[in-house]
Amino acid sequence: MLKFKPLFIVLNLGLVLGYFTWATFSKENILHQGKTLYLPLAPVDPRSLMQGDYMRLRYSISDTISQVYGYNDSIKLPKRGYLQLAIDQRGVAEFDSVLTMAKQVGPNMALVNYTAPSLWNVNIGAESYFFQEGQASLFDSACYGVLKIDGHGHSVLVGLADRHLRVIKPKP
Repeated sequence: MLKFKPLFIVLNLGLVLGYFTWATFSKENILHQGKTLYLPLAPVDPRSLMQGDYMRLRYSISDTISQVYGYNDSIKLPKRGYLQLAIDQRGVAEFDSVLTMAKQVGPNMALVNYTAPSLWNVNIGAESYFFQEGQASLFDSACYGVLKIDGHGHSVLVGLADRHLRVIKPKP
């Protein structure tokens, strides 16, 4: 047993490093090849002593989903699935439907993975935007979360944009 312990540690380390390398390349691929879309925000602006300044993001699609599923007892929102979003010519996305399985969508549609811990809390994995301390006032005008998405529903939050869809750039 003692002979296999170093081999076991090296194999586990290799698996962990392999997973992190794969995850990093996966996110980088989404950043470089993903479709850009803008999700309307309903932001809350907290401050965390441990994390510094950040903006907790709540997307307006959560309100739409709550209205559709909250007042209809015959339809239950699945805990996990895909949000099918309709994308207009500017790249702004709006809620279209909820899917339990991924499917191929047209050029003016997109899929985004979601989890729903509760009906009133739909998460797409991009609910916080961190910025340097003292730059909170720059992000007061944020109206959209700018996401890159791939064809499988994976998303990466790349920034925030104002009402004219201009990405807000932090000061150096």
